[in-house]
Amino acid sequence: MKWLYFSLGICLLLLFLVVYLEHLELNIELSPEEILLLKKYAYFNNRQIIRWSDNALITIYDETRFPEMDEVVSQWNKVLEPFKVRLILIDNPFQAKVRIQFMKFEDNIAGWATIYYNTLNNHIEGGVILIDPLKGYNLITYLHEFGHILGIKGHFLLGLMSPSGQFDRNEKIDENTKRFIHLLYSLPIKYRFD
Repeated sequence: MKWLYFSLGICLLLLFLVVYLEHLELNIELSPEEILLLKKYAYFNNRQIIRWSDNALITIYDETRFPEMDEVVSQWNKVLEPFKVRLILIDNPFQAKVRIQFMKFEDNIAGWATIYYNTLNNHIEGGVILIDPLKGYNLITYLHEFGHILGIKGHFLLGLMSPSGQFDRNEKIDENTKRFIHLLYSLPIKYRFD
């Protein structure tokens, strides 16, 4: 019986420590500009950052069979390398965290991305990218939509993550997009803005 009480006491102590450590103030110094960028372009749940977990392996199934998908994965993996987050193409749609499919859109929409996340831990757990086969079957659109899947909400004024047709077509992830992803992934998940 003593072991039962001892084990229960240890469990309660560990639970207390986890809850206590989650509520400690993080001494992360952000500039006013960085705070503004994050509040405008990052996903949030209860004023806490949402993103893929550290060391995430993001499996992708591409139903569109885009011939330059290896280039999309390679470019984003270079950006994510410091955070050990990796994209990988797989052949099984049932094991994929991200699925890419065709869908025809009205107006000037070339693609669309949506994420889903765990509301308890604020980890992005998956997403869907929809590509218009006539307007979006190009490297720029795929790179852009993956920006949303990785945690960019909305559109920047310039660069890859600007609205369709308003970015230069150099087919590379620009420095502003890289800086934002690095800022986002340098913060812990659940980083809180009050």
